[in-house]
Amino acid sequence: MGQGDILLLYTDGLTDAFSAFTQKRMERTLIRAREKPAQEICKAIIEERGGPADQIDDLSLVVIKRE
Repeated sequence: MGQGDILLLYTDGLTDAFSAFTQKRMERTLIRAREKPAQEICKAIIEERGGPADQIDDLSLVVIKRE
């Protein structure tokens, strides 16, 4: 990983078939938040998805950002 690179690991619960949060939408959210620290990127993705209220499947999300 180079400086500023972001590694995003997530389970299928983030973009599952029952959610309106698609992979494309997740990518757009990541692009908008890319200058933020890893914890803020994670929060932005969860907030854009709509939080845990609509969660049917398990959701794991890991954001690693090299400064």
